[in-house]
Amino acid sequence: RPSPKSYPHGEDKPGAKLTWAKVAGIRKSFAAGNISKKQLAAEHGVSRCTIKKIVKFKNWRMESHRVPPSVAGHVP
Repeated sequence: RPSPKSYPHGEDKPGAKLTWAKVAGIRKSFAAGNISKKQLAAEHGVSRCTIKKIVKFKNWRMESHRVPPSVAGHVP
């Protein structure tokens, strides 16, 4: 069985609707408090559950080094 690191992740995954830059924008917008998860989901063509996982760093976290944490709305 191949290692999970060998599978495509994030925007490298075929059919991905988001990019790392869009994910950073989602996190930043939500952290600013000026938009709801429902609005973000509609704007980006994904589910509210996906947005929830993004803002809680459950999804789209493996390549977080690509986007500076301050841009992503998260400071470890």
